[in-house]
Amino acid sequence: RTEGAMPKLTKTVVDGLKPDKKKERFAWDSELRGFGVRVQPSGVKSWLVQYRTVTGATRRLAFSRVGGLTPEQARKEARAKLVAVADGKDPSAERKAARDAMTVAELCDEYLKAGKGRIKPSTLAMDRSRIEAHVKPLLGAQPVSALRPRDIEKFMADVLAGKSAKKRAGGDKKRGGQARGGAGAASRTVGMLG
Repeated sequence: RTEGAMPKLTKTVVDGLKPDKKKERFAWDSELRGFGVRVQPSGVKSWLVQYRTVTGATRRLAFSRVGGLTPEQARKEARAKLVAVADGKDPSAERKAARDAMTVAELCDEYLKAGKGRIKPSTLAMDRSRIEAHVKPLLGAQPVSALRPRDIEKFMADVLAGKSAKKRAGGDKKRGGQARGGAGAASRTVGMLG
């Protein structure tokens, strides 16, 4: 339910918004068109923007819970998102694409699947070992599209420092059955990531 004419959204105004037990409520700022607050039946309040895409579709994008940002911080964030919309961008679609982006772990799994029959079995076994021991624990959850050179540098430093070292079942007895870090593991693993 959309509220009638609202004043500028301030802490007092937002704190005074009560939930409707049956449906969401929206309150819109009088100062910045498209900036508002959504109040869910549970009472959770979120800052949001509402806009039209270049194709004319209406979108709502909640970008922070109330309390995470002050009203002025939220207004500033909303203004930046609405400026992006005016430049032809779609922040809601961009966020969905980022959420759906392939992670490093998923890419590694695809690589291992695609490598069967194309890569020498012993090489693939070493790559699998490096992926399971170092890549997935340290980078696996990150979206591939978000990786930056500094992430790879930190990854290399972490492997070098042994941050991904752990006991492995059935490991080499000479090495104590442990996945180790070190300079060799770090450089070979980063080379494989390339």
